[in-house]
Amino acid sequence: MRPLFLLLLFLAVVGGQDIRDVDNHNALFHAISNGVSTNCPCTTGNNIVPNGAFVRAAQGTYIGAPYADSDEVYFIVDIYFSLICSSSPHSCILDGEDSRRIMYISGTSSQTLTIAGMTFKDGNAGGGSGGGGMVIESSALVSIQTCKFVSCYASGN
Repeated sequence: MRPLFLLLLFLAVVGGQDIRDVDNHNALFHAISNGVSTNCPCTTGNNIVPNGAFVRAAQGTYIGAPYADSDEVYFIVDIYFSLICSSSPHSCILDGEDSRRIMYISGTSSQTLTIAGMTFKDGNAGGGSGGGGMVIESSALVSIQTCKFVSCYASGN
């Protein structure tokens, strides 16, 4: 009953807004990532979702390689959207594979970036500062709703 209620609530809130469905890491990476860290000879995501869009992740585990850089899986700079798990809460798992931070968010253009119902698993910030699951910087406005952080850590400052 609860997943149906969450889906109906979601549909009531978003109305006719832009909704993008993703079902694998490649699709999610290219939907939301738009930057790279300084420690990266890697692929930059295409950031195909417009500001204010809703991104619905299908149930499953989203593993960072090979599109993630050596520091972060998803690198989000000066954009905002809503990322939600389309199934039951916590059945969409963002996995850092114990080798990289899962999400870096910097600035959101004075709007709120929302993440709901996701599980952040095995995020590792290595020797860097901030959390292994997520870092929020540069006045980013982020709403984290019903998310779980499991085995995420940082060994730096």
